[in-house]
This record gives sequence, C-alpha cells and structure tokens, in this order.
Amino acid sequence: MAESYSLRAGPSVTWDAGWDPGNPEHAKLLLDYQEQYRPRIIVCTPNIRYWELDKAGRMVLGDGDALQTMIKVMGQQMANGDFFLLKAPEVGRFWTRDYFRIVMDICSPPNGPVPVNPALMNQCCDECRFGPKCPLTARYMRNRTRFAGNYELTRSPFLLNCKGRGNRDHQAIKGHLDPTTSRSDYVREGHSKLASALVQDLLGVLNTGRAESSSSATCDEECLE
Repeated sequence: MAESYSLRAGPSVTWDAGWDPGNPEHAKLLLDYQEQYRPRIIVCTPNIRYWELDKAGRMVLGDGDALQTMIKVMGQQMANGDFFLLKAPEVGRFWTRDYFRIVMDICSPPNGPVPVNPALMNQCCDECRFGPKCPLTARYMRNRTRFAGNYELTRSPFLLNCKGRGNRDHQAIKGHLDPTTSRSDYVREGHSKLASALVQDLLGVLNTGRAESSSSATCDEECLE
C-alpha cells in the first residue's frame, strides 16, 4: 500500500509472516533492521486477546517477551528522532497495564528531552468512517480505536467521531459470520481504509514538514480528541 504513494514499507512483523518478536533471535534481527533502515514511522499493534496467569495467580497479558520487544522498538524510534504509533481498541484493558505505563515513561522521561504532548497518547477514531461493513448485515462496524505515540494524526477524519448512520445502527462486533470466522476476527483482518488513510496522513506530514513540530509538541496543547 505504501508503495502506491511512493513510500517504502518494511516487513510486516507478524506471526503470520513468520516473525516471533518474543524469540531472542527474531528480536535481535528486528532491532538490527530498525537501526539499518531507520523507518520514519512504525505502527505497533499488541496482541490483546492472549492472557495468562502470572506467578501470583493474576491475569496478565500473555507473550510478555514480544511486548518487551515492542517497547524496545518504540524506544529506539524515539532515540532516532523517528515516530511510532501504538494501536489498540479504546475499550481494551491494554491501556491500564504496566506495558503502556512503560510507554508513557518512554515518552515523558523525568530528566530527558521535551516530553511528548500527553494528548498524543490518546488519539481516538471510529474506524467505521473508513469502512468496515459487516458482510452479513451491510451495517458499519464502529470499532473505536485508540492510537498513542509521538506522532500526531493530522488528517481531520482521524479525529472525528462517528455521528451515527441515520436510521441504520452500527453492527455490534460480536457473534460469528460463519462457523470459523467471528466478527471480531473479520475487523482485525483490516477490511477498512484506515491503513490507507494513515499512509496519506504520513505523506502529508512529510510533504509539509509538520513532522518536526509533531515530535516537539509541548504539554500545554489542546487535547486532540
């Protein structure tokens, strides 16, 4: 998709593509690639569906090694003067976990450079503005999504909430489309134009030079929600 806008995209670091960020060898290779190619932006999507019990018997997000690698990647983006976005459902419990607190610390070091504008840690959008529709009912699925990072989403569609679909309600993202595919799985497959809109947003920022101002935003700017 990025290539169609004359941008170069790196590999998709997913289990489906053969990557395991929790594997030390894969993690090292990923960090080496990051240092070699210096991607301008990386979008991280944590697996929030996998939970396990810790030693104290509490439910915690699973695959902690992969999440730690994700945090290292985001920290390196900051150190390189580049950008990252963390993407997850707004209602997910990820945002209250220690992993996100670590990301907050990375973006706002107590004795470091100018901290990232706190508003950039809570940029929300309704994905139904970019699609996706339930293939059974043809109703839009809202899928409210939260982005956090040191990159400011600038295109207005990202920051506008859905105002409703007239007399047609949103389709709840629950239940199954067929015996093997849930609506939740369908949404995660990317049946929307959100990724394309993100690429266009980045392209606009690079063309206008606003990326620099985005990275040095101060804490007293208005919330972007």
